[in-house]
Amino acid sequence: EGIVVVLSGFVNPERGDLRSKMLEMGAEYQPDWDTNSTLLVCAFENTPKFRQVKADGGSIISKEWILKCYNQKKLVDIEQYLFHAGKPWRKRHLHHEPRDVKPSKTKLSEQGQGSPSKRIARPSKDKCVFVAITPAKAKKWAAEDLARTVSWLESQEEKPEACDIMKIAAEGMLTCIQDAIDALRAGKGIRGATEEWACVPRVVEELVKLEEDGMDWKRKEGLCREAMGCKQIYELEFLNAEHGD
Repeated sequence: EGIVVVLSGFVNPERGDLRSKMLEMGAEYQPDWDTNSTLLVCAFENTPKFRQVKADGGSIISKEWILKCYNQKKLVDIEQYLFHAGKPWRKRHLHHEPRDVKPSKTKLSEQGQGSPSKRIARPSKDKCVFVAITPAKAKKWAAEDLARTVSWLESQEEKPEACDIMKIAAEGMLTCIQDAIDALRAGKGIRGATEEWACVPRVVEELVKLEEDGMDWKRKEGLCREAMGCKQIYELEFLNAEHGD
C-alpha cells in the first residue's frame, strides 16, 4: 500500500505477471512515470525510463524485490535491491501499518460463481449499447486464446514451470484486455497500448477494428463497456479452465 509502480525493460508475459503480483499485494500501477509515481522497477539499468526517473530523482529497484515480497508475504527491506536511491518510494499517508499479504491462487478466484449473463451489468438503452461482440463469441475466443497463449509459452526457450503456464497465460490475456480498457478510458488508441504483446487476445483485435472504423466519444464509451463485459467473460472462462469445469 502507498507504492505507485512503473515497469521498464520487461516484455510479456513476464510484465503482466509482475504487474499482477504488485496489484495483488496492494500497490498501484502506472504505465508511465509522472509526479504520482513512487517506484520504478527495471529489468536492467540504463533503459530510457531508468535515465528519466534517475534524472527526476526517483527510486529504482530490480524485480527481485517484488518477487521476494510476494514469496515472503510481507514488505522486505528494499536497500539491497536498489539500482538508485532517490525520493521516498512510498507515500506517507497510509491508514494503517503494512500487514502480511496472503496471495490468492489467482485474481480469477476472486470473481465468485455464476454465469456471465448474471454477472455482467447491462447498460441502459440511452447509453449506446454495443452488440458487435456477443457473449457466445467472447466465450469461444477466451478458450481459443488461452490454448494459443499456453502453446506459445511452451514453445519458448525460457518457459515457466509447467504448473504455472496456464495461470501466466490467463493473467497475460486479462492484463492485455485491461490495457485496452485503460487506453479507451484515457482516450488513447488500443493498438498502441497493446503493440508490445506477443499474444493479443482475439477480443482486443476486434476492439481495435471497431475503434479504427471511426466513432465519436459516446460510441467509445459503449466500446469501453463492451470491453469490460468481455473481460468478465474471459475471467469466468479461465476460472472454469483452472478448475477443469
